[in-house]
Amino acid sequence: MWELEFMNSMFVYESDNIDVAYYTSQTLELELEASITSVFPLFTITFTLLITFSIVCCIMADWVRSNPMLGQLGVLSAGLAIVSSLGLMSYCGVPFINVVASMPFLILGIGVDDMFIMIVAWRKTPSKFTVEERMGHAYSEAALSITITSITDFLAFCIGAISFFPAVQIFCLYTGVAVLFDYLYQITFFGACMALFGRREAANRHCCSCMKVLPKKEFPSTTYRLFCAGGWSDKTLPDDEASEHVFKGIRLKNLANDDSYATTFYDLDDEYFKVYGPIVSFTIDEEVDYSSKIVQTKLYDVIEELKVNDYFHSSNSTVQFWLTEFLVFMEQNNITYSNKDQFIQILRSMFLVRPTVFDTDIQFNDDNTSIVASRFLISSSDSSTANRERNIMVESRRIADKSDIQMFAYHPAFVFYEQYIAILSNTLQNIGIAAGAMFLVSLILIPHPLCSLYVTLAIASISLGVIGYMTLWHVKLDAVAMINIIICIGFSVDFSAHITYAFVIAPHHSRNKRSVHALYLLGWPILEGALSTILRPCRSPEKEEVGEMHTIDPISGVTETKHGHQNPLTDAKMEIWSKEVCSSNRSLRRISSETMHTTTCEQ
Repeated sequence: MWELEFMNSMFVYESDNIDVAYYTSQTLELELEASITSVFPLFTITFTLLITFSIVCCIMADWVRSNPMLGQLGVLSAGLAIVSSLGLMSYCGVPFINVVASMPFLILGIGVDDMFIMIVAWRKTPSKFTVEERMGHAYSEAALSITITSITDFLAFCIGAISFFPAVQIFCLYTGVAVLFDYLYQITFFGACMALFGRREAANRHCCSCMKVLPKKEFPSTTYRLFCAGGWSDKTLPDDEASEHVFKGIRLKNLANDDSYATTFYDLDDEYFKVYGPIVSFTIDEEVDYSSKIVQTKLYDVIEELKVNDYFHSSNSTVQFWLTEFLVFMEQNNITYSNKDQFIQILRSMFLVRPTVFDTDIQFNDDNTSIVASRFLISSSDSSTANRERNIMVESRRIADKSDIQMFAYHPAFVFYEQYIAILSNTLQNIGIAAGAMFLVSLILIPHPLCSLYVTLAIASISLGVIGYMTLWHVKLDAVAMINIIICIGFSVDFSAHITYAFVIAPHHSRNKRSVHALYLLGWPILEGALSTILRPCRSPEKEEVGEMHTIDPISGVTETKHGHQNPLTDAKMEIWSKEVCSSNRSLRRISSETMHTTTCEQ
């Protein structure tokens, strides 16, 4: 056509005197087609970058737990969703328009986000669990989140599909179907890939070569450790390998006075006997027929499972069970029984009448014809860390709960071990709630959103500094430390709010003069308050180790941290805030308790 010839001629036209811009009736159509074609190289680049980024994010220092191939498969899952959507919509006769070319970029972002959520949920599962158990825990945490986001995205595009504009309708149809396919592929295809790589990880195979490798604790050379080693060692369990920088747990000696006999006991126990953990009592709290071979087999199955568990000793000498001693007693004395009544009679009249340690291990019914409850004891191993103590309790309860016979595990220290499970999450939750409350209070007292935000940011920064000091000083995160962290938030808001309010009511227009005025009024009082806060807890009895000073350390840390934060940090924020406020057309009226004057900031 002549228009094409005209455009070709104008494309090669050159002139030193004039610049020509041209347009025809086909220009828009041709340019839209060209824009669609130009998207494909960009899509290739984006796909490559996302694969590279996913691989890097899935690589860890541990060559067994790393999953670079899983990152590629996550991007591939999103790619399959894109292809499936294009195929289904084309099959249904929905035309492909240029705006649909932007759909793959959106779906890739959604798919990669879902992939990372799934991978993080998998990494958070205990490595000692089976692949099936880890998948169950990962899906219970990640699947709901992915489902909610996928449903909301799908509904949003469904709403867009009823728009009056055909281009919007077509784009929303393609994208909505792609979101649905992405969800299905994440749950099925990518989940299956996670399970396969989980089996590789469980077999302690290298993430690239799939060859079995040694854990880092057993590496033969530095080169092997850097490029091959990974996974969990039989000598070092997963929870001990995890580098948790926040020390969790409570030292039982802190519950006693310094001069108590219990303090000496716990010191010696920590130094010499931590290789032996607490002796856990497993109590059978239902009436069973102990004379039955089936019941005996079930009970010994539980004991054998405990003995092969990494958190308990495997020696028979660490198990104390009256049934074992009773059966040995009958065998040594050639005594037999034929029914439950004879079993109970022999137990009461011949075995328990002797001096024995099992008197408190058996509870009979009122007429002494049946055993309504009993227990056995087993010694756990290596309770040298808070993680080990926590896992001893968790494993004891898990094995007791899965037993065919109703029983429960107990040790007096379990009351304290309970906090290990929830202490960190509860602390973070309480810090968040406290910070939110401080924000509302500062918003009421100093009614300006930016001012309240800066106070809250100062509180967050101070809290982070306190936790850093706790980690540096090896202060364990327990209930006492958590309470002190919350108290420290209350301390930190005082100075922030005071200096902020002083800055606001300062009778100056210059930011520097406002800062000088605030420091002049409150610099010395803040220093005095910080010193007095440190001195007050220092009257407490001294402890030998810094890690035991639960009250002194966090408060000292917060006073040091918050005093260091108030002057440079808060004033800098206030200067920025003052510039914004004073440049507006609004007037701020603040009444000073000292001068009772009014300050007006004009543009």
